[in-house]
Amino acid sequence: MTTLFWSLVLLGLSIPVVAGNCCDRSRAGYVEFTDLVHYLHDQQANHHYFSFDNSSDNYFVEKNVKIEFRRNHYFLDDYYEPLENRTKVCLYKLYRQHDEIEHMTFKDGTRPKQLVFGCHGNEECCELGCCLIRKYTWFIFIYPFVGTILALSCFARKKRDQRDRLLAQIARETTAEDQIIA
Repeated sequence: MTTLFWSLVLLGLSIPVVAGNCCDRSRAGYVEFTDLVHYLHDQQANHHYFSFDNSSDNYFVEKNVKIEFRRNHYFLDDYYEPLENRTKVCLYKLYRQHDEIEHMTFKDGTRPKQLVFGCHGNEECCELGCCLIRKYTWFIFIYPFVGTILALSCFARKKRDQRDRLLAQIARETTAEDQIIA
C-alpha cells in the first residue's frame, strides 16, 4: 500500500473499512457497483479514464486514476488520496466474477483488485457509497421526539395539579360557607 495510506491509518486519521452489500439500497448516499460500471461505460467517461487497445480488447487505466462519481472519489488498488476531510477509508473488493470490469487492466497487464474511497466520520461505507450512520437517526429524530413527549407530560401533570388544588380550595371554601350558614 502507499506510504500515505498507511501513515493515515497508523496516525488514526483514516479507518479502513471493507465495503460490501451491507446497506439498504434505499438509503441516501448508497451507490451500487452496477451504477458505477454503467457510468464508466458511458463514452465520455470511458475516454476520460481509459485508453483502449484494439489488439487486446483491453481498457487500460492508470494506477493513480481518480474516478469521480456521485460526489465520491474512487481510486484503484492501493492508491488513495484523502479528500474533503473523509476519515474513513472504504475498500470494495473486485473479484473475477465482476464481468463488467473483465477488460479493465493496468498497463502492466494486472487487473485492479479493489476500489478505494473515503467517507466522512458520520457515514458508513455502503457498497460504493457513503450512507449516514443510523445511530445519528436516533439522536436527531427519536430523542427530540421523546423529549417533547416528556415535556408535554410534565406540562399536563402541572396543569392537572393546579386544577386539583383549585378544586380542593373551592371545596374547602364551599364547606366553610355551608358551616357558616348552618
